[in-house]
Amino acid sequence: MSDELKDILSFESNGISDDQLLKYLKGELQGDEKHYVEKVLLDSDLYNDAVEGLEKVSGASRLAAIRHEIEAQLAHQLHKKEKVQKRWAIGNMNWMYVFVAAVLIVILIAFAVVIFLLDKA
Repeated sequence: MSDELKDILSFESNGISDDQLLKYLKGELQGDEKHYVEKVLLDSDLYNDAVEGLEKVSGASRLAAIRHEIEAQLAHQLHKKEKVQKRWAIGNMNWMYVFVAAVLIVILIAFAVVIFLLDKA
């Protein structure tokens, strides 16, 4: 899995890294860096929720296990979604294009039959 997908908090432009967040929770940040992290936590509900959840987890090894489990579940879900998308694709075309083409062909055949019956009558 790419590193971009592993960092689920990275989509925020004013974000903080996982390492910064963990150091903040352990009390290892000082000065401006600590102030910056606290400001981001105040501004972002996502980060605030993440800190609340991380505070409830005891032990760095447990935190690593939870993170690994979340990453594995995310990778599994993404793989499943890709599999479904591939199943419904015909080459590079998806089923919607095939359906539209089939409807157009049926309309053209119906039109030709009507014209043929009108000319015959």
